[in-house]
Amino acid sequence: MTIIVFHPKVLLGLDDLDMIKGIPQKILAFEKFLEENPVWRDKVVLLQIAIPPRTDIFEYQKLTSQVHEIVGRINGRFGSLTTVPIHYLDRSIDFHALCALYSVTGAFNLPAFQT
Repeated sequence: MTIIVFHPKVLLGLDDLDMIKGIPQKILAFEKFLEENPVWRDKVVLLQIAIPPRTDIFEYQKLTSQVHEIVGRINGRFGSLTTVPIHYLDRSIDFHALCALYSVTGAFNLPAFQT
């Protein structure tokens, strides 16, 4: 018996859940990428971690619902029994887990450039 192990490319998004961070726009851009590049559909996943705010403000609850709806729609459209294109977590993540994720993704942190 041959066992094939598949290791997709992992794109990592780590953002505070905030209206100005653009999480819905990032996820919609990923959807557009999957639409325009069907060969990548089973070869890449987006792991989006959204750190929730400390308060229960209605706008944040609305944003959370909006993001969950978008993620569900995209996963339903492009997912299969064995893969889903977006893994979304709305919680904080500890430093050691974050380091492990960075090593899996080969990510680097690119801060905004200020003049």
